[in-house]
Amino acid sequence: MSESLRSYVIASVLYYTGYASYYVLLKPRVYDLGGSYLALLLLDSIPAGLGLTSVLWGWWADRTSRKHVLRWGFLGSVVLLLLAFAKTPPQILVLVAGVSLFHALVLPVISTVFSLAEKPGVAFGYYAGAQGAGWAIGGGLSGILVERIPWGYTGVYTFAALCFGLAIALFSRTYPEHAPDQSPRTLPFQAPFPAIFWTFLTAVFLLYLGIMWGYGLLSIRLYEVLGGSKTWYGLIWATIPAGLAVLTSPFYGRWVQHIGPRPTLVFLGVLYTTNMLALTLLPGWAMLLLWVIPLWNLLVIGVNSLATELSGEEHRSQALGMVNTIINLATGLAFLGGLGADRFGRTPAIYMAVLLTAFSIIPAFALLQNLRKRPTSKPRPGQSRSQEIEMS
Repeated sequence: MSESLRSYVIASVLYYTGYASYYVLLKPRVYDLGGSYLALLLLDSIPAGLGLTSVLWGWWADRTSRKHVLRWGFLGSVVLLLLAFAKTPPQILVLVAGVSLFHALVLPVISTVFSLAEKPGVAFGYYAGAQGAGWAIGGGLSGILVERIPWGYTGVYTFAALCFGLAIALFSRTYPEHAPDQSPRTLPFQAPFPAIFWTFLTAVFLLYLGIMWGYGLLSIRLYEVLGGSKTWYGLIWATIPAGLAVLTSPFYGRWVQHIGPRPTLVFLGVLYTTNMLALTLLPGWAMLLLWVIPLWNLLVIGVNSLATELSGEEHRSQALGMVNTIINLATGLAFLGGLGADRFGRTPAIYMAVLLTAFSIIPAFALLQNLRKRPTSKPRPGQSRSQEIEMS
């Protein structure tokens, strides 16, 4: 691992440690303050809605300076500190919107730096491992900081803000400069991406919608299987899978780099379809074993690697921003799973999610077929990566 990549991995661990320590206890805090179910649902809907702006921030970063856009993330630390002084659910929701906005702003820029590595699949493997480490550390520490130190939530949000700010500073220290995109196109959705890129986004949308819908409902079954234990729920739902993700992500990254991100996306569609069916039908003890298998990090690596393959470097932040926008759109629509469960029952609603993940295999397979039809000739001198893909 190069020195710069090591620096970015450490910064990512800090970033996701801060984000997890801020996010994990939001629902318990709002619940303790007497917040409504609407307020509790908005804690997920607001970040997803503001995540739709990622394509705008990625476009802005490509056309100006990625490092400059990244530095705006320091303001996120200020908003995190203000959360310590919030007294009511509406105040918390407003500040969550602020944190979510700055998260949407910096995320495409952070992802871009890993895409610039000589072997992006391997680099995204380290990135996914850093995410897992951050969630494992931050999620575990947040409860300890609230219950074991005199500062309570003030200590949690101070710690989160410190991690967030240090992460941005560490990224900024070695973030590479780039030549701004001088394309005459002026709108965020008008980057010259090939038609196959939109096929990729369709696969990502269907896959994430099925995952967020299905696993959101399956998490209730998990809670029931664990007898309502919040301690075990936190360990099984987050801590153990995140810890295993740290160990498996480098292997996943090398594997994706070896077989290619397009076959990986097809495999992910099949894997999640099968996994959701198993989690629905198998007995409780088997569900616990399947739940802790780290799949999310493979999804992150595969999707980001394929976005890198399908986009030119000059539009990379915008491409990754569009991916994040599509993911947040799918997350925002996952409430349909709750409506389906209320109307038809939980298990039939999960089967609907299984169908969605299965449907994602169709556009993913089209991407794989497109790869097999690509010409083997090398691009002509002066031909950009985007132009090369467009001709395939």
